[in-house]
Amino acid sequence: NARRLRDKVVEMGYGGHLQQVGDGESRLTRVFSGPFVDKSDAQKAKARLDEAFGLNSLVTSGDRVSGQ
Repeated sequence: NARRLRDKVVEMGYGGHLQQVGDGESRLTRVFSGPFVDKSDAQKAKARLDEAFGLNSLVTSGDRVSGQ
């Protein structure tokens, strides 16, 4: 559940928020963390969160994908 994941991200000391995407039956909820001061900080958080939750997340800047 996206809300539980967001809450766990916040418990780890990161900012967390949700974004709903899609419509009708295809509605999904994305979990975001941040903001971060720079890309390096975001990539460190990505590695920590991926390991903690078994994810392969993305580092983004605004609406663009800018990292793994």
